[in-house]
Amino acid sequence: MDDTQAMNHESSDVDRNSSGGAVPGGDEADQPDQPTVDDWSDDEAGSPIDVGILVAHSPGGDVEPLRSFAERMARDGVDELAAATDVAWRVHCADPDPLTDRAPRRPSEFLDEAALHMAKRPYDLVVVVTDVPLTTREERSVEGLASPLARVVVVSTRRLLRTHDRETVRTLGSPAVRWNAATLLVHLLGHVFRADHGDGGVMAPFSFDPSRRSVPPFDADITDHLRGIATRIPQADVSRGRLRRLAFHAVSLVRNPGIVAATLLQSRAPLLPFSLPRLSTAAVTPTLILVFSAEA
Repeated sequence: MDDTQAMNHESSDVDRNSSGGAVPGGDEADQPDQPTVDDWSDDEAGSPIDVGILVAHSPGGDVEPLRSFAERMARDGVDELAAATDVAWRVHCADPDPLTDRAPRRPSEFLDEAALHMAKRPYDLVVVVTDVPLTTREERSVEGLASPLARVVVVSTRRLLRTHDRETVRTLGSPAVRWNAATLLVHLLGHVFRADHGDGGVMAPFSFDPSRRSVPPFDADITDHLRGIATRIPQADVSRGRLRRLAFHAVSLVRNPGIVAATLLQSRAPLLPFSLPRLSTAAVTPTLILVFSAEA
């Protein structure tokens, strides 16, 4: 597998204090989103897939270029996604969230903020774009990772802007960075839709191609699979009442028993209370995090 494989394969540790992740903006979290990048109407699109774009920037960093980059990446990627899934995609840009420092982060450190945005808006998927290094469980720096179960994608600009000798030689506005970022986003969202590297096309293992000027298409063999999953993703009633939320999670469990079971087995989450008998109550929280964030 390459560096952009799904989070539930690459990263498992939720070991950084929550203060190291995105810092909520107080009342800003309850403010409405900015205008959409692609504002398809429900009449035109049927049941569109709503994607939230969350920019998590380092302290003192220039936010607007990063935000513009995230919007352009989404704009370049949704056309191929819409064509492959036969579903309209709407992209919403949330208010930027400042990080507490510039230290490298694992994808799990963005999940709390992503889940908050997904629940409040609600979004069907969340894409986190950050300018700090993104690392795997093995401490390898990667361009991006995806969690199919959490429906969260994290993209870091750090590796996109650096060559193999680690010198910064590219800019966010360069054509090579633009189209490689869009390709990476579509590739990661393909993982969210349960596609893998063997499906070819844009799902081939990602590597930065300086000559890239477009997003590779999905192979025809995988499009039927993508369309079948895409029709089940829009959930208009997720945030409307506790009973409907409970029903939503119950239906998700019934639809994805293999994914949930694999996550439990890989993470050994049910064994945590037994390994911490005096802190069994406190162990419930990391157990739920491991299960619902697919951190295995």
